[in-house]
Amino acid sequence: MAKGVELAQCSELVDRLSSLPDDILIDNILPLFPIKEAARTSILSRRWRFLWPRVPFLDLDFDASKMVAACPLLDRDSRREFFRYGSRAASDYVDWVNRVVLFHSRRSNSLRLFRIRFLLDESFSQDIDSWLMLSLEKGVEVLELDSCRRLLKERYRPCRFPSIQPRLFPKLNLLKSLSLAGVSIKNDSLEHLLLGCEFLERLHLCCLKPLTAVNVTGPVSRLQYIDLSHCLCVRSIMLSAPTPDLVSFTYSDWANPHVHVELAPRLVDLFIASNFDLFAHPLSRYVAQLQTLHLHIEYWSLAQGDLHRFPNLSGLKHLKLSLAWLNYGLSLEREDLRGLTSLIKAAPSVQHLTLVMFLRVIEIVGWRGHEMECKLAVHLIKCVTSLEKLIIDCRAPLLLGSIIDEYGFAKEKIGEVRRNALELKQALSSKVKLVVI
Repeated sequence: MAKGVELAQCSELVDRLSSLPDDILIDNILPLFPIKEAARTSILSRRWRFLWPRVPFLDLDFDASKMVAACPLLDRDSRREFFRYGSRAASDYVDWVNRVVLFHSRRSNSLRLFRIRFLLDESFSQDIDSWLMLSLEKGVEVLELDSCRRLLKERYRPCRFPSIQPRLFPKLNLLKSLSLAGVSIKNDSLEHLLLGCEFLERLHLCCLKPLTAVNVTGPVSRLQYIDLSHCLCVRSIMLSAPTPDLVSFTYSDWANPHVHVELAPRLVDLFIASNFDLFAHPLSRYVAQLQTLHLHIEYWSLAQGDLHRFPNLSGLKHLKLSLAWLNYGLSLEREDLRGLTSLIKAAPSVQHLTLVMFLRVIEIVGWRGHEMECKLAVHLIKCVTSLEKLIIDCRAPLLLGSIIDEYGFAKEKIGEVRRNALELKQALSSKVKLVVI
């Protein structure tokens, strides 16, 4: 009797959900599910059969971790062959995208987000062209294309970004976020593309070739976030148009491009790579108003002469220092650690500081067990009296997210590096938790 009551209650609940208006189911409930899960709702009943294709939030995001977990090929070489560009896995992925896009295009007139992320080379350029053209036709607001180029080291010919058809150019005004990674695009093509993105709020460019210049010349008054990373050929970044709403600027690379920013009065978040001279370009006038500053210092000697020149950073809340010099076997002297004193004094209000006292969590990424790393870790442990957790991440920063290998060395070496990290436990108090990844 009790079981029958439970079934009746469940049936009533299902009926209530199905009785909701289409707009609520399509705009508020189905978008909460991944695209595959949303598609499976079509088998619930005739009422649900054609609802999911009308969801204006198509997200085709390849989850590398799930794919690897389901892959029976466990050794690195076999994985590399299985996921190589132009492989069967890539063909299957493209076929799946084509089926979903075709089904969606016949039943929906709008699209908010379109994301492609898989190891795709130029052999799939025609498919990618059709996907991007369709997404623009549907008025997409968030467009992301990532061929995962940085996850594999072998050379290949990347997929090219298509030329925008004149009839679709007005649709670029609807774009709010654009992310391109691992694709081939030329200077004039990118400039022409950005010229039509008048209401763009986010721009992310990563691993683009043969791109040598990023020119933003058109009206982009709503642009808030710019992130340029691993674009090795870029020698010029020109924001000729005023960007009054720009709050975050990131350029992470070893090159030293010419940078021009016309106007950025609201800038509060800045990432500077090693050879990026903060004091010699227009962004220097906004340093005093920063809340977040990330410095990637390749060689310690490059930073010594600049630290004393920092202006007042009283508004700074988060300071992150990436000290790549540790990986080059350079000697660590007591004066090197004291060299940060002037920077710390310039930022008295900082709440999250990597190399200073009063921290609760210290995370060291890219640990290799070098003597310099051990000395630095022990020094921090002694200085940071409020430490609660020490995280030692042995994965290589540039390989994070790779479907092939995140560490960059053999399994035997991984075990050795982890054991080396665990030896830091001897320098920790019983109250500090040590986490080794």
